[in-house]
Amino acid sequence: MLDSEPAKRFLAEFQTWVLNDFARADRSIEAYDLAPDELADLLRPWIELAAHVLGKELRQLHAEDARVLRGLLNHALDRIERHCDRRGQRFADVLLDLYPLEDILIALAFVEHGLTGADLLTILALAESANHQPQ
Repeated sequence: MLDSEPAKRFLAEFQTWVLNDFARADRSIEAYDLAPDELADLLRPWIELAAHVLGKELRQLHAEDARVLRGLLNHALDRIERHCDRRGQRFADVLLDLYPLEDILIALAFVEHGLTGADLLTILALAESANHQPQ
């Protein structure tokens, strides 16, 4: 599906990491009642790498690959959120430390749904005009 070797390699390695290493760390966090930030710290380098790889290869990413990558990220985020809930920690605070996660998720959604940069500009313009409507 992916046309780019670096993107193919990234997706395969990230999937292996999430399903193996991250899963082990998740179980350790649970067993030893460690802070959810520790899982986020493990995820952070992958997010930075995803931004780097996708920044160069986004146009070659197919919808199915975007779905897989988004699913892997969501799985990791769900686990972190679960640990935050258990400890009474705000998940939003952890998310803020995972920059540029939000940008990656938006880009993946665009690829997944076949949207373009022009579509984003239209959406932003509509949102802006809605914010300025008299009440």
